[in-house]
Amino acid sequence: MKIFTHKTFRPTRVFQNAWKFFGRESSLELDKKSNTTSPNKKVRPYNDPPVSLYMYNKDHFEELHNLSLDEALEKYAEALTNHRCWIDVEGQGDAAFIKKIGQYFGLHELEVEDMAKLYQRPKVEEYGEHIFVVSRMIYYSQLNGNLVNEQVSFFVFDNILLTVQEENEDAFEPVRIKLRKGGTALCEANTFHLAWALMDAIVDNYFPILERIGNDLDRIEDELLNRPNKRHLTELQQIKREVFFLRKSIWAERDKLNELLRNESVQIDERTRLYLRDTYDHTVQIMDIIEGHKEISYSLMEIYLSSQNNRMSEVMKVLTVISSIFIPLTFVVGVYGMNFQPADHQGNPLNLNMPELYWPHGYLIVMAIMLAIALGQILFFRKKGWL
Repeated sequence: MKIFTHKTFRPTRVFQNAWKFFGRESSLELDKKSNTTSPNKKVRPYNDPPVSLYMYNKDHFEELHNLSLDEALEKYAEALTNHRCWIDVEGQGDAAFIKKIGQYFGLHELEVEDMAKLYQRPKVEEYGEHIFVVSRMIYYSQLNGNLVNEQVSFFVFDNILLTVQEENEDAFEPVRIKLRKGGTALCEANTFHLAWALMDAIVDNYFPILERIGNDLDRIEDELLNRPNKRHLTELQQIKREVFFLRKSIWAERDKLNELLRNESVQIDERTRLYLRDTYDHTVQIMDIIEGHKEISYSLMEIYLSSQNNRMSEVMKVLTVISSIFIPLTFVVGVYGMNFQPADHQGNPLNLNMPELYWPHGYLIVMAIMLAIALGQILFFRKKGWL
């Protein structure tokens, strides 16, 4: 892969703003005057997020990482004039850093405010020479496995694409791979086409997330049919929250893409509109999958609740049968526990006061009767289908 060499650069309005902000000339102009290279390499401020720079055209590609914002702009200024640039800010930074971005690129104060607020609904706004787009990037965190809802701000200029992320994780690696290969349509098209590719990567990243949720639903369904557990209720509640969260996000993404399709900006050519329409179709497909997962999660919740009710009914049935068996036995025991006197005060025998209490085998006879009653009840319940 060829690397850019030092050639003449004509500063654009973006870089004029940057140099004016610094109150000095670019390192390139200093090199021209002194015929030397820049004496000291600037170090990225500790609190500022790292910046990655991707410079490309159909024949060349170069990428640099862990730069400061002013280093990225100077590197781009020192490169070829017939190429495009993607500046990726991998983190939100503090208020001073966000303000510095706005001054570097001449952004409107409303754009800076939207970039600073960490939750903005996906939208499109046009500001003179550039387009401002907000997207929500959804992915599973590599640190804890939780679902992350990250805001990505796109600022699309003629030859520069600026992206500002919340975190340093993203779903943009497929786009980076295409840029590294070179010779693709992505390398030849304008910067908004690159912005579309990144937004398409954001939308396509919903599919593996939904596939993972679908696999979890299949597993829970199989386990529910065998042995329901309270753990399944917790998992289903978590899936319902994730599905609701994805539905809310993709709905806004669909509206944003629809607005881009109707946008008359010169940066959006007919070729890119075709790709936007394809991405819009993906959002519709994702919404259908989400609705399916939503219905399945509700159905599994009903299955779990029904299985718990059936299990409770089975337990109550067994307890009822046991109680029914012991009711007549308790009656027999209660009768023979009344302890009537066998004789009156004069010593005359009372022959009708439970004479069987004095039979030689009275206890065994009563126990046999009680056993016969219990067995008779069990046979009766089984014949009725209650056991």
